[in-house]
Amino acid sequence: MINFTDKTPINVSNLNAMQKKEIITGQECVTDEWIDGKQVYIKRINFGTLPDNTAALINTGLIVNEVQAIIRIQGMAYRKTDGQYIPLPLVSPESIGNNIMMVLVPQDEIYELRIQTGGDRSNMKAIIDIYYTKN
Repeated sequence: MINFTDKTPINVSNLNAMQKKEIITGQECVTDEWIDGKQVYIKRINFGTLPDNTAALINTGLIVNEVQAIIRIQGMAYRKTDGQYIPLPLVSPESIGNNIMMVLVPQDEIYELRIQTGGDRSNMKAIIDIYYTKN
């Protein structure tokens, strides 16, 4: 990620780079959002395969003492074989068994992402975006 300061020369190349916000899976990235004077960051997590009617945990790498507030957790479950995409979390109006829940759980010094499925979703993978502010 390129860092810019008030000393960065203003030219077309630098302005284009500043406007391009690239999200890299597994890395902390800055967003254009600010909440209560704090910069909002995003970290994209490749969760991998979703569980079969149970819960699964993955380490996010987010350090509990460095995070001031979790702003939102959102993602997408997908199955490439038939092109199905499901927004996460999923609250199904049809059946509680279709729900997919996401929770951040402090585990020692690190946040873990817990995903709970109400049915078999083991044929799907998920990408999750965590938005947060820092202390």
